[in-house]
Amino acid sequence: MTFASIKVTTDSFVLLDNFTFANYTNSHFKKEYAINITSDELSLTFIPLNNSLVFVNAIEVISISDELFFDHIVVTLNPSGFFEQFSKSALETVYRVNIGGATLSDTLGRTWENDEYYFRHPINTSTSSYLVSTNPSAIKYSVAAPPSVYAMARALKIASQSQGYDLSWIFNVDPNFMYFVRVHFCDIINNSLNNKMVFNLFINGAFAVRSLDLSSKTRRLVVPYYHDFISYSSRNTLKVSVSVDPDTRADTLDAIMNGVEILKISNNAGRWRKKKSVTSFKFLRHYTLPEMQQATNYFDAELITGAGGFGKVYKGKLENGKVVAIKVANPESRQGLSEFQNEIELLSGLRHQNLVSLVGAAKGLLYLHTGAKQSIIHRDVKTTNILLDENLVPKVADFGISKKGPLLDKSHVTTNVKGSFGYVDPEYFWTKYLTKKSDVYSFGVVLIEVICGKPALDDTRTTQEMNLALWALSCHKKGTFNEMVDPYLIGKVNMDSLNKVLELAWKCLEERRVNRPSMGYVLCQLEEALHLELASHVLNDNDNDNEFTDDIEAVV
Repeated sequence: MTFASIKVTTDSFVLLDNFTFANYTNSHFKKEYAINITSDELSLTFIPLNNSLVFVNAIEVISISDELFFDHIVVTLNPSGFFEQFSKSALETVYRVNIGGATLSDTLGRTWENDEYYFRHPINTSTSSYLVSTNPSAIKYSVAAPPSVYAMARALKIASQSQGYDLSWIFNVDPNFMYFVRVHFCDIINNSLNNKMVFNLFINGAFAVRSLDLSSKTRRLVVPYYHDFISYSSRNTLKVSVSVDPDTRADTLDAIMNGVEILKISNNAGRWRKKKSVTSFKFLRHYTLPEMQQATNYFDAELITGAGGFGKVYKGKLENGKVVAIKVANPESRQGLSEFQNEIELLSGLRHQNLVSLVGAAKGLLYLHTGAKQSIIHRDVKTTNILLDENLVPKVADFGISKKGPLLDKSHVTTNVKGSFGYVDPEYFWTKYLTKKSDVYSFGVVLIEVICGKPALDDTRTTQEMNLALWALSCHKKGTFNEMVDPYLIGKVNMDSLNKVLELAWKCLEERRVNRPSMGYVLCQLEEALHLELASHVLNDNDNDNEFTDDIEAVV
């Protein structure tokens, strides 16, 4: 058996090729992979090579959420850029380490081993545990790793900046591969958010994150946080090192780490091979900080055009005269870096006049649903994400939580609920089934906002009236909705046109998605409503009405 060799494949990937047992001294071992399956079946094929006799003792297949790995767009460190091909890759678990704690297994059947073998012992270090080390349920919002991992950690505290210090772990890896590195943190030391823990994170000796402030990321204590990276192991690099050290500008000099995962990434063809060119992955155009400073006059407050989930948005002008919007991260934002990168990636892959040249929000959403190679669900359609230029021409914006739609043989994507209160599709909220009809529901809320002149959610109103869509539906059933129509529209808008938009809104707000129309139908009805409005003003031949028509046309 020692010199037996085997090949293991799935429908899409070669997991092991000419694999031998010669390098394994234990009597048993296991291999673990994360694979994106797009069909109803998973086929595993074991092929003995060179007349070998091999056998397998057990196979475990465990379903995991796409959001654990495959939804991610991850920062690459060498060279810098973004990697987003997880759905086309197989991930082989190489290391999964519980730092500062004992070896354990989680509910997904994953083993987290103790870190002692990989840890490099500097001076002034200690294993630090919060009081809930034997009661991990006190760890809040643990998703990517079990609470027991976040309930233990290694921590570093030093008395002065003159001391040499860091916390380091070194892992042996195969050369010429891309490696997915996930580092887990949780502040289980401090008893107040005022005691900021700020430190630097290094991967293979290079800065991965400067001045990581856990309190600004989680805004609470004992709340997990993790950061993902892609690192390339060259022919001369046989190790992956992970290190943290205190930020010398911080009030207290300390650092912490709770866990680390390292997974080997297959190439696009599905093979594990020795040579892998990093240039085969897709990287995006980067603008330097000086370029952005020059474009925004050093982030002049007068150039702020709005604030979104990730941070402030500045109006800028590049050297070639092109006007751009520049987002600057807010360290206290709830929106993660991965969501911001998701927006960059989606926008970089879309080329359509209603997203880029600003023709119409409905046409833009229709393109997302039907015009791209794979449909995209915006997932955060709302009035503040429909921007108007100086000519009142709308543009769909803010793709931070957008998600690729289901494949042709699927009706929905199962995913955690994200979106803005007041706009979220109720069926998606209860079932976690995300579809293009979820955008249709949100667009229906936008229509009601326009007709009523009221925000989708207003906590100054009574409980019954707080949610505009629910309030409007209730009034519609009672026959009293006319009282909610914005008085500004009365007498200025053709009633046939207004009623058509209203009927469309009720269809969009159907509780069950199967009863809602498509975005193509929505667009068609809006164009008919606009035609009715234009026709009525042509008949009246009234200049004031014509001016109002310009406003209506721009908004619709």
